[in-house]
This record gives sequence, C-alpha cells and structure tokens, in this order.
Amino acid sequence: MWDLIDKLATIIGLIAAAIAAWNALKLRKETEQRWQKENEQIYVILRSPSQKIRLPVEIKRRDFTRSELLGYIGMLPLIEGKTRFNLNFTSTAEFSQQLEIIRQAGVEFIISCDESELDQFNYAKQPVAA
Repeated sequence: MWDLIDKLATIIGLIAAAIAAWNALKLRKETEQRWQKENEQIYVILRSPSQKIRLPVEIKRRDFTRSELLGYIGMLPLIEGKTRFNLNFTSTAEFSQQLEIIRQAGVEFIISCDESELDQFNYAKQPVAA
C-alpha cells in the first residue's frame, strides 16, 4: 500500500515539475520578446513638403514618451536669436494619438511641419524624395 502511494506521489511530483518547467520556459520567451520590443529603435523625422530633418539619435521604444521626444527635438540647433522651437503639430490631439500608435508598433515617427517651422532649425536638411 505504501509503495503504491510512494509511486503515485513520485508521478505527481514529476508531472508538477514538468508543468513548472514548461511555464518557466514560456515566461522566459515572453520576457525576451518584450525586452526585444522595448529596445527597438524609433527614428524621428521632421518633415515639410520639400525637406526633412532626421533627428541624429534613435529613441528606444521604452523611452519613447512625449517629454523625451520633445527633449530630443529641443537638442537640435536653432537659428540665431531663437531659444525655443515651435512645432504646431506637437500641440494637437493627433500628435498624442500618433505617439501612442508608434509606441505600440512602428519604427518611424514623422512630424509634419510647414516650411517656416522647419526653417527655425540650423541643421542639415535633406530634400524629400518624390
């Protein structure tokens, strides 16, 4: 009788250990996938109809917040006499919506500007491909 109980307890223990190992492997895989996604780089581009500026840094997805983004844009050199940049798009609800969409998926955040907004930056601008 005790032999039967001993064998049954051993089998139950082995099954429980196998389930625990399976769950640990599954959790590890999910954690690695989340870590990889959080470390993906997001590129930020200020774009007008005729030219664009790509920020010289990439922001990791986990750090891609409104304040970080505006801080990186603020690091771009401005033309003399300007102390703060002004981009109308950053004050819209669409900006916040696009920010959240990019945080979930996407690798490129494009901020639409007009020519005068882009001209306030003293930075190498590239022509926009047609």
